[in-house]
Amino acid sequence: MRAGVMTESPQPEHRATFGGQALLPHDHLCALYRGVSERYRLMLDFISAGLDESEQCLCIGSGRDISQLTSVLSRHQFDGALLQVVEPEDACPPNGAFEPETVTDAMHRWSATAFDENGCDSARAIADMTWTAPDASTTLIDGLARFELGVTELARRRPQICVSMYDLNTFGGAMVPAMVTSHVKVWICGAIVENPYATPMLA
Repeated sequence: MRAGVMTESPQPEHRATFGGQALLPHDHLCALYRGVSERYRLMLDFISAGLDESEQCLCIGSGRDISQLTSVLSRHQFDGALLQVVEPEDACPPNGAFEPETVTDAMHRWSATAFDENGCDSARAIADMTWTAPDASTTLIDGLARFELGVTELARRRPQICVSMYDLNTFGGAMVPAMVTSHVKVWICGAIVENPYATPMLA
C-alpha cells in the first residue's frame, strides 16, 4: 500500500448455519432428518439464530410445529415484525391440495416485502414439507420438484437462504431421490453434501 493511501478491507460475507453446517446467501438446502424432535430442534435453531441477527424470517410448517415454535420464541425478545409464519391452509386452496406455485408465490411476496419494502440486508426461509406426505403420488412428486425449483429461483434473486425439510421417517421410495435431485446441497446426518446428481439447470 502506498503511503497516505487508505484501502478498505473487504467486509466478510454474512454466514449462517443449519445443523452446525455453514451456509451462504443464495443457498437452497435440502435437509433430510428423522422424526419430530429433530425437525423441531433444527427449525427452532435456524429461525432463532436469524432473529438474533435481526434477519427477516419465514417459517412454513404444520400447525403443531408453528404453534410450538412461536410459543418458545415468544419467550425471547425480538422484533415481531421480523417473523412470518405460514401454515398449509394459509398457502393452499380451500380443498387443501398442494399447489407448488401457490406456495412459491407466497414466498416471493414475503421476500419482496422483506427486501424492497422493509429494506433488509439478509433473510432466511425454512419450509417443512411433511404436511404434503399423505398424498404420496406421482402428482405430488412432480409438484414438489416444481416447488423446489421455484425456491431455488427465489434464493438466487436476493441474499437469502432457503431450507426445505423432508422427514425420512415419512418420505421414502421415489420421493427422496426426486427431492435430492432438486437441490445442489443436501444436509443429512449433520453434514452438508454437494450433490453431483442435481438437475443440470441448478448448476
